[in-house]
Amino acid sequence: MANISQFSLYVTLLLMLLWTPTTGRAGLISDAASGNLPALKALAAAHANVNVRASDGSTALIKAADNNRTDCVIFLIAVHANVNAAARDGTTALMEAAALDCQAETKADLAKNEKSYEKQGVSDAGEKLEAAYSNLPVVKSLIAARADVNAKEDMGDTALIMACGNGSVNAVRALIAAHADVNAKDNFGGTALQAAAHNGYKDCVKALKAAGATQ
Repeated sequence: MANISQFSLYVTLLLMLLWTPTTGRAGLISDAASGNLPALKALAAAHANVNVRASDGSTALIKAADNNRTDCVIFLIAVHANVNAAARDGTTALMEAAALDCQAETKADLAKNEKSYEKQGVSDAGEKLEAAYSNLPVVKSLIAARADVNAKEDMGDTALIMACGNGSVNAVRALIAAHADVNAKDNFGGTALQAAAHNGYKDCVKALKAAGATQ
């Protein structure tokens, strides 16, 4: 009887770990997205699976990268989160980080400062501000953990193409330094150089051409 009761207790605890909204799968992913590092550490200490997936296939690492939660990204890498895990649409943590031109809460300041600089005659004001708000620490952490810099999502975009589309020049430089393919094409034949040029990101264009981009 005692053994049966103990077994039932273990099963109950396991189910709680996996399914309750504040722990396990849902908690791990939401905590990563919100930057709740203490909660992440507690779940990892309780042997939660750091590679569990949300309904869209995202992992805690992908969510942390998408929300610029540098501390959470570094911690998840340290506890062996899969840096090359992809969501259902093929996006990886590195793609999300590279594409993140600036945090959502800085968007208003970005627009305000850009207008101010433009009045002062500062060239490429928008691009300079984008660089200041870049997600570079997360990008570098993922690259150091051997994230695949040339992985493609379902539409064929790479992290470099995404970064160029958003003018994330610091991420562009980091990816180039990590030997990202500067001439990779998406499913429609589009390239990083085309994305940067189309959106007027001159510093990204310059960095790509210096690295040998020709298309």
